[in-house]
Amino acid sequence: MSDIIARNWLDLYSHRDDPLRIYFILIQDPFWVYLDYGRRKYHAPTLIESEFCLAVLKRCEFLVKHVKKFEETFNEFTKYRRMVPTYGAILLNKAMDKVVLVSSYISGYKGFPKGKINEGESEIQCAIREVYEEVGIDITELINDKEYLLIEGVDEKYLKLFVVASLDESMQMKPTVSYEIGEIKFYPIEELENHCQKKSKMVKQVQQFIGLIQKWVRKKKKMRKNIN
Repeated sequence: MSDIIARNWLDLYSHRDDPLRIYFILIQDPFWVYLDYGRRKYHAPTLIESEFCLAVLKRCEFLVKHVKKFEETFNEFTKYRRMVPTYGAILLNKAMDKVVLVSSYISGYKGFPKGKINEGESEIQCAIREVYEEVGIDITELINDKEYLLIEGVDEKYLKLFVVASLDESMQMKPTVSYEIGEIKFYPIEELENHCQKKSKMVKQVQQFIGLIQKWVRKKKKMRKNIN
């Protein structure tokens, strides 16, 4: 915790008139570093983001006085973050009857590999980075900026997933970040609806994309059949 405070001290102090707002932005990268490396190095417990942010805040001399406003400000920041566009990919096998889902290391909830766009990134760059981080494969040569599915107004304000339909099911998939992704697995598309109805740990976006994926696959299979 002391290391994290020391590394971000100048940035935090320079925004001392409105410290919590900038604090939640600055703490994002340290939180993932903590999950990836800090936990093992210091044999520290697994913390969810809010617990981590509060623990660091309590150890920062000029921030501790803001503890009473922590919950309210963190909730406001969470709402703001949902407005940031999210990009990722729908990874299909070559037969286009299975899709890759990744599960959260902490919660176990399953969803598509995706994440918030960073400043200066393009939509494609964000999707490529998120897939590489969460699945461990480089889709740079496979992704097409014209092939995507889009939903607006769900948990994320804007969620755009590029469709990649050429993965070999035998290929090795392993996240390049630690303690973010638990399991990576191909799921039959026709079984996704049943998984969602059984209240398994699939995020809401999976169910909202099922129909779009099925429609996209039908269109592509029809195109292939006409060509042949």
